[in-house]
Amino acid sequence: MIERLFKDQFLNGFIIGFFSIGLEFLVLKGIDFIFNQLTSIDHLFSNDRISLIVLAINIILFRFMIVKWGRIQSGKGLFVSIITAVLVYFLLNRYFKQI
Repeated sequence: MIERLFKDQFLNGFIIGFFSIGLEFLVLKGIDFIFNQLTSIDHLFSNDRISLIVLAINIILFRFMIVKWGRIQSGKGLFVSIITAVLVYFLLNRYFKQI
């Protein structure tokens, strides 16, 4: 069943990459918010630290997809989504730091 839903295709890896990036970012921001409410400490994670953690998790997911599960095309799509997210982050971070 799962094999039919998630075929080894570039587009599937690309979509999985962007969904995982967004989901991981929301989960880490939620943990940061809950920690802030419970302890009154401003931030457990800065935005830069959250971005690095999300990048590390997706690189591990990329490795599992290519090596362990043997999904080469999906891994390529995941890699492109990671690179795209990193470039967007750098461009937006550079733009908003200048303001």
